[in-house]
Amino acid sequence: MKNKLVSIFVCMLIVLGSCLTIAASTNVEKQISVTKDDIDKQRGNTLITEYDHYGYGNRVTEVDSSGTIIWELSGLNLPGDAERLDNGNTLIAINGEDRVIEVNPSGTIVWEKSGLNYPSDVERLDNGNTLICEVDNSRVIEVDPGGTIVWEKAGLYSPYDAERLDNGNTLIVEIDFPRVIEVDPSGNIVWQNAEIERPIDAERLDNGNTLICDYWNGYVIEFDSNGNIIWQKINGLTFPSDAERLSNGNTLIAETIIGCRVIEVDSSGTIVWDISGLDHVVDAERICMTQLEIGDISGGVGVSSTIDNIGPCDAKNVVWEIKFTKGIIIIPAGYSATGGPINIPSLTSLPISTIVFGIGGFLGLGPMEITVSASASNADYVEKKVSAKVFIFFVII
Repeated sequence: MKNKLVSIFVCMLIVLGSCLTIAASTNVEKQISVTKDDIDKQRGNTLITEYDHYGYGNRVTEVDSSGTIIWELSGLNLPGDAERLDNGNTLIAINGEDRVIEVNPSGTIVWEKSGLNYPSDVERLDNGNTLICEVDNSRVIEVDPGGTIVWEKAGLYSPYDAERLDNGNTLIVEIDFPRVIEVDPSGNIVWQNAEIERPIDAERLDNGNTLICDYWNGYVIEFDSNGNIIWQKINGLTFPSDAERLSNGNTLIAETIIGCRVIEVDSSGTIVWDISGLDHVVDAERICMTQLEIGDISGGVGVSSTIDNIGPCDAKNVVWEIKFTKGIIIIPAGYSATGGPINIPSLTSLPISTIVFGIGGFLGLGPMEITVSASASNADYVEKKVSAKVFIFFVII
């Protein structure tokens, strides 16, 4: 009778072991609450592109909120634009070298499109292609990873800036026939603004308005779709070359030739952050650093926790791990369950879990240690450890 009961119990364990598997993150994000003061403290780093015809600048730097350089790529021949990619690499348009390059954090070129004619602006698209402005070829092109042109808008008047919009259209700044246009995939103009005397940069905002730099007059102006001025910074600027609306509602502005600085202004136009003493700044982009936390760790028939993004922007390429060590249990030493990469929006929490009994169908009795950790391409590594006990296949914390 005893042997029969043992056999039944073992069979039950085998069935359970075959049915229960490691559970990946559910992708169900729960909203979490963080104070505005917490977010304001996390200004993030800034990517700055400087060029100088005399060769003093010609570099791309990443500075932290105190202005300290934490990454630099120098020796470039008139860089015109740079953007930090989700994979941590940096995409750079180099005017004087007629090429666009992608470099990894060590500065090694991992992708390149050469044979261009004064590329002034570059953007990596969601489909993996790259959008490039060619000033002296009077066109904006989209190239695939192999460098083949898959879309083109030609016949432009010195296009200096372009961005692909969420609706599939493309926003383009022309400087020789001063206007900002939106073209559909067929190249037809569906919207334009010709009210700026010398536009050099434009950004379509989340509210549908358009933020435009007037390089010559020293203005940064936000227009609605009907051309009405919604917001402007028209005092204290000299030759603004780039503007970006930040997630906190402020505006990041680069000034070149005379100003040679990057400033962040609030909605009233007051400067709340700046870095000066630069060479000709042609582009600036806020690299939004965020902050992760590990939530409470709970047991049961498995282990569960959350990855909380308490920072001001989406956490990019988050990878997580639930690791088991020690314990009088039949389990490979140092076993871990992993997940990701996945993006976690700001102020949300991602549930993660693993069912320990699914790990080879072990059972045991005794103490063990559980470590839950996470990292992202724009957030520091975080971890939390707890002591626990395992009883057959239940985890008690």
